[in-house]
Amino acid sequence: MARCPAGHQLGSARRGCPDCRRDTVIEIAAAADRSLPRPVIEAAVDAAAPARLSMSRLAVVLAADPGALASGAPPLAGRLAAELVARGSTALTLPACAVCARTGKPLFRSAAGGACQRCRAWQLAAACTACGKVKPVAGRDAAGGPVCEVCCRRGPARHRACGICGKTAPVAVRGRDGKPDICVNCYRLPAAACSACGRVRPCVLAGTAQPVCKQCAPRATAACARCGQERPPQARWPEGPVCDTCYTAALRRRAPCARCGQMRRPVSPPGLAADTCATCAGLPVTSVCADCGTEDKMFEKHRCARCSLRRRAVTLLSAGTGHVPDTLAAVLEAICAARTPVAALNWLRTGAGAAILADLAAGRLAATHEALDEHPRPQAVSHLRHMLTAGGILPPRDEELARAEQWLSELLAGRKSKDGAGSAGAIPSGQRATDASLRARLAAALDRNKQMADENARLRRQLARALGDQRAARTRSGNDPGS
Repeated sequence: MARCPAGHQLGSARRGCPDCRRDTVIEIAAAADRSLPRPVIEAAVDAAAPARLSMSRLAVVLAADPGALASGAPPLAGRLAAELVARGSTALTLPACAVCARTGKPLFRSAAGGACQRCRAWQLAAACTACGKVKPVAGRDAAGGPVCEVCCRRGPARHRACGICGKTAPVAVRGRDGKPDICVNCYRLPAAACSACGRVRPCVLAGTAQPVCKQCAPRATAACARCGQERPPQARWPEGPVCDTCYTAALRRRAPCARCGQMRRPVSPPGLAADTCATCAGLPVTSVCADCGTEDKMFEKHRCARCSLRRRAVTLLSAGTGHVPDTLAAVLEAICAARTPVAALNWLRTGAGAAILADLAAGRLAATHEALDEHPRPQAVSHLRHMLTAGGILPPRDEELARAEQWLSELLAGRKSKDGAGSAGAIPSGQRATDASLRARLAAALDRNKQMADENARLRRQLARALGDQRAARTRSGNDPGS
């Protein structure tokens, strides 16, 4: 059996001695970290590079650059540094990106130090040969020029005919075993019972024993640079990661600019102390509505929530033609004037009243009280009826009287069907007179109740005026006990 100069047995003289490479890594790690005993360092090395190939690569990296443990790059060196820190090292710190300061990410060597994959991609960004924008390089064209991710997706190599919609688009799932290709617009995750919440939802890993829905999927957290809470970052700004709550508040914040005095979104200097708008700071103005020009958080692509509400309301009330009839113009303005546009958008998307309104706009339902009375969704109809009456589309009516008449009609119809089950269906004249008298008496009772309510309101107003005059007289005479 062949042996290396150190006396270790060699499985193959051509491949070198794996034990010598392990000893080299241990020696370099021990020289970089003198706070841990050698057995602990050996255990950390074995955990960071359990395979011979990874141990060989780690030995080459550390031999070429002993400072790789301090920078945490490349990823093998960062893994060993993390193992040493986890075992109580005081000489090393957890590897962090030199650009965004995130930890727990594989780091790659750069001029500024170890950088995570995203920051390194932006360091190597180049002008895309297709769109001209400076972005991370996702591919190369036939001439070897850089191409960004968006242009790669739009390229002809990624486009195929979808077997569901028939359009030529980027393919999310390629067809196999006779199944068609599915584009990114038609693809949906398979439904399964989520292993976390138990609900049947579209899940990743649906074919395994541990399917997870999008809501329960674990997300990486970081300390928010504004509120300090450990939350999933919505964005990473110059001041650091920002959670969704602070992100929304920052996009909707308005304050007088310290330079121009206009009410704008302050963005400079980074952080909560920002007092200068993007224009005065020489920065690009982002998150601006393309329709109204408002600086706000976008609800959909290039549109704020209120402009999105108007666009979707116009689509609903115009039946897809883009032209809202004059009779529905008041309803359009009432929807667009909602105090919270997001709530109105949710009503348009899921509300039963919105579906009824779409039927009215398309002509599938008559704009009359009688047609609404026949609809099987009375609660949704009631809300919509008030909106149509306020817009002048429906004439006003006494809803209490109308409901009483409907109840009475149903009651009389049930009695007639019970009493005249064996007859030909003719209603005696005495019965018709009784029905008419019941309706008249009910209408008179409702009218008297309304008159009494009006009289009570008038008396309350008179009493309030009298009490006010009495209080004023006491104040003038100086006998007011509250003075």
